[in-house]
Amino acid sequence: MQRQRETWPQLKSQHRDLPYDIVLPRHGAPGGKGLDDAMIDDLDFAESAVKQSTATEFTQRILARFPDFKEARCSITSFGFCFPDLGSVVMRSAKRLLVAVSVIAALACRLGGVPSARAQNPAASEAIEPLDAPTLDEIRALYRKLIEAENRHDLAAVRTVVWDSPSMLFVAKTATPEEGNWTGFWGTDIVMQHLADIYSAGPFRIDPDYARVKVVGLTRDVAETYAPVKITVAYAGQTPVPKPFLMILNWIHTPKGWRMATDIALPIPPGPHS
Repeated sequence: MQRQRETWPQLKSQHRDLPYDIVLPRHGAPGGKGLDDAMIDDLDFAESAVKQSTATEFTQRILARFPDFKEARCSITSFGFCFPDLGSVVMRSAKRLLVAVSVIAALACRLGGVPSARAQNPAASEAIEPLDAPTLDEIRALYRKLIEAENRHDLAAVRTVVWDSPSMLFVAKTATPEEGNWTGFWGTDIVMQHLADIYSAGPFRIDPDYARVKVVGLTRDVAETYAPVKITVAYAGQTPVPKPFLMILNWIHTPKGWRMATDIALPIPPGPHS
């Protein structure tokens, strides 16, 4: 068990160097290589804390590192490998083992997406934003860049913002009702062709209410934009006057930076007395 523990960081580093962009954990939302980086950092931290701390110091370090897992409770069995001096003082070792197991539980919850006791009770905790303010500002700027490119009908500029993947999704109006009226267009090339068809059909413009645009992080590598907008479009025989929509966009962090992975345009129906 000791030897297995010592190989964890090495195995995670090897996995981090493999040619992939997306991590699909057994639990929780998908992410990128940041999940591996975070696990390596947390394993290094736990290793150092075990070696350099008394039981009290270790507890304080772990609770400071993982504030969302203060209410976790775990069995202490089978985790003697966490402490080199286990057995010197049985009671003290048992106490330290309890906290050590909490570290393992915290790592599993944090990196695998399993909610803690506090996370399962929204009244007991506040959501933690996984992305820092500069990153959220970067995504806001990318959204504005996308809108400006669309309003110029600049396909080349739009393509620099969207995710180059067959899983890229654009939900929008079809050319005819027989095609479903609204549907999902999958894959970057198909999405770009649909945008070209929209642009060539006549007037097209998106006017977001930027004061109400909201950007949040879902994971370290996935973000979401909510944007109330008005869209003027002539495609598929529509009258080109501004109509209210909600735009829901998902962003994914790729080796080339943040890219739009999903664009869902939801038309807002008129009220009952309109």
